Amino acid sequence: MLENREIMEKHLNDISTILSNEYINTLHIGALEGISGFAIFQFHYARFLNSDKISNSGVDMISYCIEKLNNGYQDASYCRGIAGFCWAVQYLVVNNFVEIDCDELLSPMDSYLYDVMKTNMDSLNYDFLYGSLGYAFYFFNRYNNTNDVTLKEKYKSYITDFILFLEGSSIQNDSIIKWKSKMGVNREMLGYNFGLAHGIPSLINFLSRLQSFNKFDLPIEKLLRKSVNYLTSYQNDDAINNSFFPDLIYDNDSPIYRSRLAWCYGDLGVGLSLFKAGKSLNDSVMMDNAKSILLSTTKRKTKDETLVVDAPICHGSFGIAKIYQSLEKEHGNLEFKKASNFWVNDGLKKSITHDKLAIYKSWNPMSKEWETKHSLLEGSSGIGLVMIEQLNNSITDTWGECLLIN
Repeated sequence: MLENREIMEKHLNDISTILSNEYINTLHIGALEGISGFAIFQFHYARFLNSDKISNSGVDMISYCIEKLNNGYQDASYCRGIAGFCWAVQYLVVNNFVEIDCDELLSPMDSYLYDVMKTNMDSLNYDFLYGSLGYAFYFFNRYNNTNDVTLKEKYKSYITDFILFLEGSSIQNDSIIKWKSKMGVNREMLGYNFGLAHGIPSLINFLSRLQSFNKFDLPIEKLLRKSVNYLTSYQNDDAINNSFFPDLIYDNDSPIYRSRLAWCYGDLGVGLSLFKAGKSLNDSVMMDNAKSILLSTTKRKTKDETLVVDAPICHGSFGIAKIYQSLEKEHGNLEFKKASNFWVNDGLKKSITHDKLAIYKSWNPMSKEWETKHSLLEGSSGIGLVMIEQLNNSITDTWGECLLIN
């Protein structure tokens, strides 16, 4: 990677400059699709360079988010709204980027976020990015980090409500549990979603975190084992096919094993979640299967095999690189390290120059257009975070937790 170090350092400077100029024009405040995600990048970049100026830019971004909240900002979602902003603030405090009393700043928004979570549960929406799981994920983060006993009990009750909702809304028999999702462009079709961004793997990922924590008297292990059984019942080990798992399954339709290599959908997200499940359950067979799946993905590199066309984290080269970075730190496997390097190099090739600044465009499959975005999930701030980790591989960056990676 040494030959690309100067390129990445130049791109990081460009990204920081762009974010400093653009945050004031950005609508949303969430960690994945908003200003607080910009701030996460700025603080990491400031630490990388030991720069007070860039750190102050991150402070300005968080302050602007608070100003927007005070002026009536209402989007609650984890991906782009209040829950995501609150997660970002807690993350910045835990990692010693800022000094903020999270109990004082964040807890006044709890009842509003809980009410929205309940509304999503009532409509059977467990989506991670925009539905009830995102709120439960945030409340679990707060449970782990507050020292206030009363707040802990409140967050425990919120999480309990979510788990009981999952149990009650599931479709199950003696061996499997599954959940239906609303899918399609207008969410008019029902089926089973195998994507980490919106589907059953995200539930398994979250349940694994609760199982490892092991402080809730809830049917977590049953939900976890049976949902893993459901996913693996569709595992296709035929080497002729590119992928082990489908993206989606509709009732009475045969699954199509043609998933992309990406964070949002495909074998990487499923493999990550299956490994977390096996680790939390101390199940070596489950872990070995997951690791085999993940190692197999490192062999997929061509556009035809991966369906990768752009660079950002959601479904692009740097999201794949981030997953392999984390896997290499978890397993110490050279294949994961080589794969991470490959995808960083691939992502760098996708940059273009505009007004002397390096930019990365994201492909919008709905509009069939290329778009310039700056968010952590779909734009330059997430790309920059992956670059920083690549340049300083000795550090253990936990920001991938916001994407269910770490």
